Amino acid sequence: MKKFILTIVLVSSAFLIKAKAQVGINTSTPSATLDVTAKNATGSSSNVDGLLVPRIDRQRAQSMTSIPTSTLIYVNSIATGTQTGIAANIDAAGYYSFDGSNWVKINTGSDVNIYNSNGTLTGNRTVTTGTNFLRFSNGSSIVGVSNTATEGRLTATGSSRGSLGLAAGTSNLDIYQDSGSTANITTSNSSAGMSIATLNATPINISTNNTSRMTVTSTGNVGIGTASPSAQLQTTGNMILGTAASTNGATGYSTLVRDNTTGEVRVATSSTGNTTPINYITYTISNVSQDWISDFNTNVSATGYTLAVVGSNFSIGANHLTTNGGNLDFEPQNVSAFQSGGTWHLTADFPNAGTTGGVNGTWTINCLIINNSIVKTLTPVGVNLGGGTTGSAATPGGL
Repeated sequence: MKKFILTIVLVSSAFLIKAKAQVGINTSTPSATLDVTAKNATGSSSNVDGLLVPRIDRQRAQSMTSIPTSTLIYVNSIATGTQTGIAANIDAAGYYSFDGSNWVKINTGSDVNIYNSNGTLTGNRTVTTGTNFLRFSNGSSIVGVSNTATEGRLTATGSSRGSLGLAAGTSNLDIYQDSGSTANITTSNSSAGMSIATLNATPINISTNNTSRMTVTSTGNVGIGTASPSAQLQTTGNMILGTAASTNGATGYSTLVRDNTTGEVRVATSSTGNTTPINYITYTISNVSQDWISDFNTNVSATGYTLAVVGSNFSIGANHLTTNGGNLDFEPQNVSAFQSGGTWHLTADFPNAGTTGGVNGTWTINCLIINNSIVKTLTPVGVNLGGGTTGSAATPGGL
């Protein structure tokens, strides 16, 4: 009799399911495909009400095939199986549903996330913020990431300082801005220095007040006030050089000269290496033939220098000059410099004169040796006085 009644109940239940296409447990009016109503929805009953989904280990979940999408399981152990294939996401016990390709964890309030635990990124991730921003704040100190359609921006804000710190081992680079103070870029600890560079053929510009002031071109030329310097250093304005006391005489300094055509300023050079603009020298030439020096080679380069005679003296002790050929008088001394064979030479003489008894004398000749880098050769000037004793010349061209 009991068996007969059960059959009737099962048939009736099956008919109800087919007719209404809904199943109710503990309810005669199910409102969904499956409607499970708690046996004791309220009160203090100790009976267990709830839904138990299949409980399996990871290996069982990994072994399933032809799994319908949205299948729900509870993985109670990851001691078996591996975190590969369709089980790639099964890394802990918990609820998982099948998305058609893999088991996907169903997050609960106790799951690991950045708000309550550290973790390991298992793959590339992208956060699409749209027009929103992402901020990490501690009171008024904020680190934020924001973007627009054309700009990405990282900000570090503090009530007294905003800073960005980079470190490699014990080498540090800090960029910071203190409130109301100068912005700073500094290196510290074991950092070996700081380089500002471009890695392609582009210049470096330094600007103030939104205006470019200095440019370093891709070839290494530096321009101050110009973005296209044609020399290693070019400035469009004035330059002030400070003074310094020499500790070893003039040899510790070089002479600067300017090319009036290009404006280029460079260190003066010479074939001997002496760049002092004006040098003074005294030649004492003794035991000359009476009073005559026809050709004395100073070995001063005519390419690098100009030699000018500025004074001279002839001495023969207690002897005196005498005229040659019985003339009553002789011409004044003739001392000059001339070029020959690439060097400067001296000649000295009292024309139509000699020394008493043919005694050899001594010439003392004072000269300036001028660096040719500061000497400009002007156009020669020729003037015919027409037999007169006075005249004038036009101002030499080039002065």
